[in-house]
Amino acid sequence: MIKLAIGVLLALPCVRDDGPDFSGLTWIDAKPDLPGKVTLVRWWTNGCPLCAGSSPQLSELSKKAQVLAIYHPKPPREVSADQVRAYAKAIGMPGALAVDRDWAVLDRWMPPEKRTFTSLTFVLDKKGKIRFVHPGGEVTADQAKELSRKIDALLAEE
Repeated sequence: MIKLAIGVLLALPCVRDDGPDFSGLTWIDAKPDLPGKVTLVRWWTNGCPLCAGSSPQLSELSKKAQVLAIYHPKPPREVSADQVRAYAKAIGMPGALAVDRDWAVLDRWMPPEKRTFTSLTFVLDKKGKIRFVHPGGEVTADQAKELSRKIDALLAEE
């Protein structure tokens, strides 16, 4: 829990205050409407045990908040929509799918020198502002409970 709190404190100064910029993503599914919804944005890839291990928790959290599952491929970077769908299905990754082919969007959201993992989860409020950053790696059951509390608080906001 302390590591999570420290990671959040270090991560928040790195993210934009005017809301996240999704330009540069290739949407596999339709780009979802963000306004009025609490949203989890998860960067993930195939072959990542931390990503696969996070899927059950993200699926549970998707009952409260919409999930955007942004696939960031390992080199080689070319990947088809069908491949991404198959990868997501294989690990149970919930949410609307998009691809960040060259990691440019992830790098814009949090520069490489500021992150320990590329499998990050951002929580956006109903206005689309980043309000919390899980510092990466696997979202454990305990961390999912904390994320759930944060989602509940954001859902209660006007």
